[in-house]
Amino acid sequence: MVSYLAAGELTQIKKAFTGVTQDAIFSNNPFIINKKGKVNRIKINHFNVLKNFLKGRKTFEESKNLRRLIEQKVSKRLFDKIKKLNKEVVISVSNFTVNKTEYKALSECNHADFLDWIWISCNFVPFMSLVIKNRYEYADGGFGCIIAIEEAIRRGATEIDAIMLNTEV
Repeated sequence: MVSYLAAGELTQIKKAFTGVTQDAIFSNNPFIINKKGKVNRIKINHFNVLKNFLKGRKTFEESKNLRRLIEQKVSKRLFDKIKKLNKEVVISVSNFTVNKTEYKALSECNHADFLDWIWISCNFVPFMSLVIKNRYEYADGGFGCIIAIEEAIRRGATEIDAIMLNTEV
């Protein structure tokens, strides 16, 4: 979402993200979702999780479909537009190998690496992929820092937009 905000493409946010399904994220969904009235009841799909562990994976499921979706939504054109506008987008990721939060700036990345960092920052383990990049294991930046406001201020931000997502329960 932040890439669209940085590029000033606000109308594209809803179009890009409101139709995302479980299949667009997972290759083998670790959840069973039953709708009862207006409430979704979510349970672990133990069979799918067991299959994943038998394949030698460390998490309940892989989110490689999400990586492909991000590549479709954050195009090279959008990436180049943000760079041309001289806007900075910083991704927060957790490096599990060295147990620290890292910040990956768009200005320091090529398009493919930027997409990887976005994907990694979305991966909430144990439900999603633990990604190996540059010989380190990475996942969601929220493990070390829920909202990187202090890092944004350290980098010179004078205005900060924070998107807070809440679950129904």
